[in-house]
Amino acid sequence: MPGWNLREGALIETKVSDDEFWSLFNFVFSDACKKTNTYKFGLIKSICDQVYDLYDDGQGFYLSYEKLFAKFAENYWNLVNRYCLKQMSYNGKSEFSKIELIIKDAVKTYEIPENIEFLSLSEEDRRKITRTVTSECKKCVIGALYNDFEGKLYAFNLRGTGLFLSYAAYRFISKYKMEIERLNYYAWARFLEKVKVLVGKWVGNHDSNQMIVKPYLFTSEIL
Repeated sequence: MPGWNLREGALIETKVSDDEFWSLFNFVFSDACKKTNTYKFGLIKSICDQVYDLYDDGQGFYLSYEKLFAKFAENYWNLVNRYCLKQMSYNGKSEFSKIELIIKDAVKTYEIPENIEFLSLSEEDRRKITRTVTSECKKCVIGALYNDFEGKLYAFNLRGTGLFLSYAAYRFISKYKMEIERLNYYAWARFLEKVKVLVGKWVGNHDSNQMIVKPYLFTSEIL
């Protein structure tokens, strides 16, 4: 079964070395890992953002979908609403990913001004947007990333309330958080270049076909 279609997954292996985790992360960041949108980068970013706030419940380090996708929504809000960056390769069916459609619809429905920060929205608007993002996006990416990591990063059940990061994964991400985020930003930016996103307007270069996005700009200016 394709990873994106999975609805639950157990931890396949609990003792995973740093070298093995690096191999898995590098695969996900590479062109060999199938991606039609940037969701996998977004999910890795959200996990890294939350890693120091997790708690051990006996099965692993628990991360609720609500917290995970609140951060997911916040990160994408800046990318889509503030910088107008497309997050999906055109596949002949849709020009925009679900997250882009959700954000565009929210801006229109709630009459939100352009360039406003996600955290500047009302608590009620943030809650509504997060609820929709969680419902629509978790079923597209949780199983897909689980599969890419061969079941060694986290366990999950989409009918539950969250996922469980393995002890080995928690230790690895906590130890190498900055390095993982740097590689994730770079791979994310390279994906955006490949779909010919007009990022020149925020790095001072309007020839988007020739521009190479610098990871530090991607980090500081967008996320």
